[in-house]
Amino acid sequence: MNTYSAIKCGSQFLNKDSLLGTRMDSNTAARRLTRREREAARHRAEILETAEAVFAEYGFEAARMDEIARRAEFSVGTLYRFFESKEQLYEQLLAAKFDHIESIVQAAIAEGVSPLDKIRRMFVARLDLFWAHQSFFQLLVRETTDPLCASRPRWAPYIIERYSRFMEQLRGIFEQGIETGEFKDVGGDALVLSIEGVLRAYFTRLSHQSNGPTRDSNEEEQLLRLFLHGALKDE
Repeated sequence: MNTYSAIKCGSQFLNKDSLLGTRMDSNTAARRLTRREREAARHRAEILETAEAVFAEYGFEAARMDEIARRAEFSVGTLYRFFESKEQLYEQLLAAKFDHIESIVQAAIAEGVSPLDKIRRMFVARLDLFWAHQSFFQLLVRETTDPLCASRPRWAPYIIERYSRFMEQLRGIFEQGIETGEFKDVGGDALVLSIEGVLRAYFTRLSHQSNGPTRDSNEEEQLLRLFLHGALKDE
């Protein structure tokens, strides 16, 4: 396990084989869906949306399929027609969300014209994603800070691998910035861990606000400024 692997403990159930259903859905979407298939896809999306809120509120262990069914206004039997178990429902929810989040973040990075610009865009994109998907980030905070997380039988090799690749990508951007003189020569790992610490601490604080978080663009700008104050090379 590398430097970054332990951060994604909350996704311990996800593995590559479990994504077969997601891939099959994508292949089906390549042709014109029948009315019944469109209805099934809509029901599946409604279940996933409801499950996200329930998992965020209770955590994986305490969440119940009957509560998800009640809120989604389906029978429990209908849930099991779409998902074999609570584990599979959780797995496919994570898969879909991480696919979406990764695509947005990668697009933001690709638009950057320099290492510093790439880091700025990545930072802003992840803040935007938090506000667009608060219940999912609340779920991640709950699951990755659960003291029982490390004792669970299976970690999420698929998600851990993806997250580790992303951390390596950020390290490469920072190291490129060190070479071009934009960032201080403190090592790419230190800069990656620093910016991840800032973002994770901020998301955790927001997720724990009892009355619901309110976006403060000035505060977000200050967070980025504080990080860059320590990261940018003195002229």
